[in-house]
Amino acid sequence: MKGRAPLTATTQVILVRHGETDWNREGRFLGRSDIPMNKEGERQAEAIARALLLVGFSHVYASPLQRAYRTATTIAEVSRVGGVVLDHRWNERDYGPLEGLTFDDAEKRFPRPRSGVESRASVQLRTGEALAAIRDAHTHQTVVVVTHGTVMHVLAESISGKGQARPANGSTLTLLSTAGGWRLDSQQEVS
Repeated sequence: MKGRAPLTATTQVILVRHGETDWNREGRFLGRSDIPMNKEGERQAEAIARALLLVGFSHVYASPLQRAYRTATTIAEVSRVGGVVLDHRWNERDYGPLEGLTFDDAEKRFPRPRSGVESRASVQLRTGEALAAIRDAHTHQTVVVVTHGTVMHVLAESISGKGQARPANGSTLTLLSTAGGWRLDSQQEVS
């Protein structure tokens, strides 16, 4: 009987969306603006750190923006895996003139197509390079990457080839590297 060869995962990457900020709560574009987490975001970071204790992982990577970095340091401290590796390729999409605006205000003030906003293709390219670097450096390991909502959304859609729900703050998206490339394994709202 002929069948598909089993998918053998070589690297597992658990993407984590940082804890909530006031701008998330207010429905504003954050982009590269370096906004800190609020109290709810800190609670979410603690919750995801405790949940990840059950998984077991070897390394933590993060976007250098403070909301992601603080979430990552909480995860690293709780799990005792060591320091956090910062990688700018995990930064949020650059929303340029939209940053700080509410979603409604942005629609009114900047009709589509919008200039000065990083393209989805650029987000996909830089994060794809970051994923490949993690796969090559951490074969047969599980790695946590703390990043941002648009990054996770773009990766999920590019890997699955279909629309995906936007991840909530404190949620996870698990990717598996296989001989055939990356595949989505699961998406969870932890906090």
